[in-house]
Amino acid sequence: KRVITKLVNRGELVPAEVEGVLFHALPETLETLDSAQPANCMIFLAPLDQFMWDRKAVAHLFDFDYIWEVYKPEKDRKWGYYVLPVFYQDRLVARFDSRLKGGVWNLYKWYWEAGVTPDADMLSALERAVSSFKAYLGAEKVKLPSGMDKPTKDAWRAGAK
Repeated sequence: KRVITKLVNRGELVPAEVEGVLFHALPETLETLDSAQPANCMIFLAPLDQFMWDRKAVAHLFDFDYIWEVYKPEKDRKWGYYVLPVFYQDRLVARFDSRLKGGVWNLYKWYWEAGVTPDADMLSALERAVSSFKAYLGAEKVKLPSGMDKPTKDAWRAGAK
């Protein structure tokens, strides 16, 4: 608490109350939040991305309960081995479990969050996110699981081309 107070006094941290909970942020982070954000952008977040570090804050701010299950026995996993949260505009809308093996990006499970109904804009953003992430991974091919809803599968297929 002393260190945080010292950083606030020096202007290196800024207190920010969100829905009754006190957080601290870097001034440049708050400036970035205030700047214009891409209107139709979807991002696949790494489980260890600093955005996800404070799980309690993520749960409070985004109503997104996230546990990295890589060290859990398979039988105890709810979501999967290496699940990535999916951020769209200003909320966490989905999560998925996938792995890259031999140039093939295998999607094992895709989960839309409760209450999320993807519209055309969201599916278009998903298509672009898949395309971008496939290039980032250097994947040659994407393999999709059975049982995905058609609009989501179509967006994945289009992004995987």
